Amino acid sequence: MITVKDIGFGAAGDFKCSLSIRGIKRVNKNINDKKIFVVDAVIAALISDDYLNYYLDDDMKVPLRMLLIGEINKESEVLNLLESSGRMSLFRIKKEFKIDYVTQISDDAYRYINKNMNGEDALLLLKALNDLGAHLNIYKSRSFANKYVNDDIISLLLDNTFSTYAFQNGYKHIINNEGVVYEIMRPKNLVYSDEYYDKVSFPLTNSVDINIPFHVLIGKNGSGKTHILCNLIKDKVFGRSFRGDDETVYSRLVVVSNTINDKCYRPSAITRDKNRLNNYHFISLTSEKYFNKFFPRGSKLTLLSLVERIVKRDVTKEGFFKQSELLDSVIRKIIPDFTFSIKTNLHKYYYNSFSEMIRREGLAGFSANVDLVTGVEVEYYLPDEEIVFYKDNFPFSFSSGQLSFLIGMFSIISTIENNSLVIIEEPENYLHPSLLTHFINSVTHVLRDTNSIALISTHSPLVLRETPSEQITILHRSNGKTYYKKTSIETFGADTHQIMIDVFGDLYSNAIFREEVKRMADSYSIPQIIKKFSNFSSDTLNKILMEKKSK
Repeated sequence: MITVKDIGFGAAGDFKCSLSIRGIKRVNKNINDKKIFVVDAVIAALISDDYLNYYLDDDMKVPLRMLLIGEINKESEVLNLLESSGRMSLFRIKKEFKIDYVTQISDDAYRYINKNMNGEDALLLLKALNDLGAHLNIYKSRSFANKYVNDDIISLLLDNTFSTYAFQNGYKHIINNEGVVYEIMRPKNLVYSDEYYDKVSFPLTNSVDINIPFHVLIGKNGSGKTHILCNLIKDKVFGRSFRGDDETVYSRLVVVSNTINDKCYRPSAITRDKNRLNNYHFISLTSEKYFNKFFPRGSKLTLLSLVERIVKRDVTKEGFFKQSELLDSVIRKIIPDFTFSIKTNLHKYYYNSFSEMIRREGLAGFSANVDLVTGVEVEYYLPDEEIVFYKDNFPFSFSSGQLSFLIGMFSIISTIENNSLVIIEEPENYLHPSLLTHFINSVTHVLRDTNSIALISTHSPLVLRETPSEQITILHRSNGKTYYKKTSIETFGADTHQIMIDVFGDLYSNAIFREEVKRMADSYSIPQIIKKFSNFSSDTLNKILMEKKSK
């Protein structure tokens, strides 16, 4: 049983639920002449009667937002109070210091609590935290609503797509005992406000009901693709939307960039308010780093580090699907009957799938490498060793393109949750055309399996060939303004050359090919051209002849 005396701010072991502070900010609002402080916190450790969890690392911590309402004036006074050595429980905060509180935990936190506690304890914990989502959606408490439901509290706790999603849907993890996946209805459009505050719609459906859960932006360099993506991200982080249009809320926002100039996607470039970044994830494939609010400077991406995140997620906060199963399905498309091995400081272990690895090992191998009680070294996976894959019992060496494909897919799978919004910039970089097609195919299946959507920016006609024309927007910039137009042909399954001409127009105007065609036409007569260049394709030969006739 958990009460308000069992929850507090302190080290692991001080409470059944230990909270750690990440930031405190006083806002310029009052309730009944009392000040309001926004506390950015995480559940740092959780202990229940039938489950013991160690102090959580940054991959496993789950965020929450708490409002403290009282007569204290300064952030420093609140911080000193919460971090006092006297084990500051929520009971003491309210009883001794007359400070009221109300909380909205994140979707991650709902999943974590549901995975690691029995149903009764989970509900008691949410009740003791004064969680907005639980009180209004599960308990349906009228007294709670009368006390805490006002514009100021709602706007502070539910200030963007992530927190609103957690309030509307996160509690369903707690009350769902049937394992039924809860899915939002996929929006028909992503709506974007351009620099002139005009509404631009990016459709996510098509008239022939082809299930492609993404929209594609394409245009020449400088057409405004990156600018649009950055502004769309800020719309979601800051809770901006067009009322009556795209009011869909998303559990998280995942950005995957394959370009050199991607610093605009880093959390610090989006906002300095870390409260708003609880479920914002950015993967830079070019710098091979993963960023979120806990890793503002980025943590290094390797296959092993991504697998570690997947293992920790599936073990501690699984939700309605297993990321490890998605991972297995993607790898089997490259190596149908793959196996793999990972080295520890003591042994090498072989597995038939990542699902099997989790069933056998759990978190073992990814924990601390020294037992804090005995001081004895324990077995752990070597962080500098990579995963070795096998095909027909022989080591399988990935090409650089295949490795780029795996890093990209591992990155998406390790961050996606049900009902995510994924933004992918230039997936074609470093990928062979066949691997790019395979990447888009794999992304499509992952999006379908998680009921998520994506916005993809590209220069590649191969991406457009996999996309119905209604779900493509061509960008063109002129006189400092970006214009939006549709394709004039059906792109789905179309010839890539025709797609390129439709999107980019005359591909030869600045090409060396154009110069050489002109030189040939100037240098030879029509009979000479036909004889000398008869081995050229009919299309090329016709271009030379047309150039000659235009003289």
